[in-house]
Amino acid sequence: IKRGIEIVKNRNIDLIHAHDWLVAHASIVLKHVFRIPLVVTIHSTEYGRRGGIHNEFERHIHEIEWLLTYEAWKIIVCSNAMKHEVIRVFAAPEDKVHVIPNGFNALKEPASNYINYVKSKYCITNSNKVVLFVGRLVYEKGVHILLQAISSLAPQYPEIKAIIVGEGPMRNELEQMTYRLGIRDKVIFTGFINDDELSALYHIAYVAVFPSLYEPFGIVALEAMSASKPVIVSDVGGLSEIVISEKTGLKIRPNNVYDLIDALSYILNNEGVAHSMGKAGKEYVFKNYTWDKISKSTINIYEKVLAEYRMSSWKPFT
Repeated sequence: IKRGIEIVKNRNIDLIHAHDWLVAHASIVLKHVFRIPLVVTIHSTEYGRRGGIHNEFERHIHEIEWLLTYEAWKIIVCSNAMKHEVIRVFAAPEDKVHVIPNGFNALKEPASNYINYVKSKYCITNSNKVVLFVGRLVYEKGVHILLQAISSLAPQYPEIKAIIVGEGPMRNELEQMTYRLGIRDKVIFTGFINDDELSALYHIAYVAVFPSLYEPFGIVALEAMSASKPVIVSDVGGLSEIVISEKTGLKIRPNNVYDLIDALSYILNNEGVAHSMGKAGKEYVFKNYTWDKISKSTINIYEKVLAEYRMSSWKPFT
């Protein structure tokens, strides 16, 4: 808060933009000390992440999130699903909540020799069909559903190989699960990797799968689509809005391993369809999710807020 006060005092700050609950108290204090408008971006909610509020710690975070949305002049969310969630969970007025999707940084095209290096590192052969997951290893990302699907498909598709990119508290449990399912030789956990390696894996992958149970947006799906890969996603939250079913990818019911098995089988059996979906997905994301477009939408919100603020009687003390 002290550093924030110094910044606002010494610079010509017209507006405060806060992201999520960790900066709630500081941003609200600055709003009232300097009497300037507060815009808030809610990326996800504690209620949504936990599937409800179950203990006092979760209630504490939930109440801070509510206070932040209450104090905001405008609320920005990344998807229509999140808009409905914020309105429902925090009783926010509908005209206060605005949807601006996340943008993404296109990953650098990997050199062919680097792709070969990554293939060698993860023992990927030219005959392998790589199923790629990228994300935190937590329950709501649905990696356990993907592993069950790989277990069912491996006998029929011996060329299948799953690459799991990311870290999280469920990593050990998921690794043990591969042993129980008898697919330890079919699954590789990479942990955290750098952008160059991630870009190479996107380009090596045959299909990217994101079977989330809860997902406010899903930047990883954009990344995969930008690399011309078909995606299979759960029909939840922002993922449902990013993917055009049967054009840029396939949607499955959340927490449904049978849907995922069917979707993967379809993609694995139809290389032409997989290729056309990947091509359509790349065109779609570069048309709709560039940072230039996102920044213009955000500036438009700022301008609306400042116009309303200038018309109001709420001004700094003189």
